[in-house]
Amino acid sequence: MKRHCIVLLSHGTEELEFTACVDILRRSPQCMVTVLGVPADPPADAVTQLAARRGVSPDAIRSLCVTAADLPAVARGDADDDDAAAASKPPGFFIGRSGSLLVPDTLTPPAAWDAIDALVLPGGLVGAETFAATPCVPQWIDAVLQCRASRRAMDAHAPPAWVGLICAAPLVLARCAHVPRAALRVVAHPSVVDRLHQSPTAPITALNHPSQQGAAAPRVVVDPQAGLITSQGPGTAIEFALVVLAQVTGELRQATQMVDGLVLHPAVADLQKVTSLTA
Repeated sequence: MKRHCIVLLSHGTEELEFTACVDILRRSPQCMVTVLGVPADPPADAVTQLAARRGVSPDAIRSLCVTAADLPAVARGDADDDDAAAASKPPGFFIGRSGSLLVPDTLTPPAAWDAIDALVLPGGLVGAETFAATPCVPQWIDAVLQCRASRRAMDAHAPPAWVGLICAAPLVLARCAHVPRAALRVVAHPSVVDRLHQSPTAPITALNHPSQQGAAAPRVVVDPQAGLITSQGPGTAIEFALVVLAQVTGELRQATQMVDGLVLHPAVADLQKVTSLTA
């Protein structure tokens, strides 16, 4: 059975991280990947810069983009008969962190999260802040983690579900109700570790926070107790995606086979050291 992975997307999402996650997971015959857009209004400066590059008006760019008004009622927690009609329309574009136009598969979340095997949140500060500010996104994370616990309770050998967060995306964890705080092992982009540490509601000390002394923090961290996979930024995106693939499929073989084809540097290609899975 294919493993169903959902990768989130919004305006300001880091293109390298988003593309690496979608690309690596879609290379696997064991994974089915859905890109789920999280609607928000495009940042004015991103619209202006893209319009200047394309030689068109900002209004022309906005007309192509997903906006906050496109958030489906089901994601808002409302019931709306118009959602079925909206779901049949092709979604618009999102403007990535560096101005690339990115297209989601859908704006409509799954009806049930118990069939989802991985929820992956790429970074990019603007995109991550949109995820954190959109109430349904922390709820989706909680739903996946609750399903993970239910699977374990029913069958200790059932493949677990995972939540992956890279770069600034771990900021969303402060809004989640079902993320265990005790002994939580995460990393994040160095620019946001202080924000995680100083969160007034749910402070999280990342392994790469300056207060953590000792060996250098890992580039990718798997926390099997919490059900989280986290990573530091664009430069760790391919490793992160390969580790997500390995954990979701429950085997290292397929991910390690990709390493040679991707021509990864040997210094960052030892996935077994990160995943603790056997080849």
